[in-house]
Amino acid sequence: MLEEITALVMELGELEEDRRDLAGRLAEVAMGRLDSRLRRDVTPQDCGGCYELAAAWLALAALEVPHGLEGFTSITAGDMSLRREAGDEGPGEDRAWALMAPYLEDRDFVFRGVEG
Repeated sequence: MLEEITALVMELGELEEDRRDLAGRLAEVAMGRLDSRLRRDVTPQDCGGCYELAAAWLALAALEVPHGLEGFTSITAGDMSLRREAGDEGPGEDRAWALMAPYLEDRDFVFRGVEG
């Protein structure tokens, strides 16, 4: 599966062959991120191809981020201020998580003001 996702990263990102090793490492990290959020009763094979595409999108999103500045919506040099919006992952990551939503564990869900 790693080879298939690496090939997708190469194709979708229109990457040169000399970046295949990087694409493979990013694909492996993306698979780990997805695996950590899959529901217990779901395997990557159960996702009908969504898993591979989502992993490729996550890997490509990592390539788009310059030097670990992902999620920052504002950076100011004078008096140094950085701003990051909660949950802002970027369009590639948003697409990946939305595609995988039916297969992922629920997160960040809280009942407030509901009597039990």
